[in-house]
Amino acid sequence: DRDPLVPVGQAWNLSRQVRDGRLFVAPDSGHDVLTRSPALTIEALGGFYRSTESIAPTSANAKPEVPR
Repeated sequence: DRDPLVPVGQAWNLSRQVRDGRLFVAPDSGHDVLTRSPALTIEALGGFYRSTESIAPTSANAKPEVPR
């Protein structure tokens, strides 16, 4: 929530532009969230991976969309 490189508002806008995008905001971590809040980051990543487990095989085999 204190990232000087990607403020929360900008990160929110970016996450909305990505299909199925999600935003993880770690309190008091700045841009270096993995170093400053490792346990919280690992917990968030684990939750993300578990939430995509059912669609991962289909997504992995899907052909990439080509922008026109």
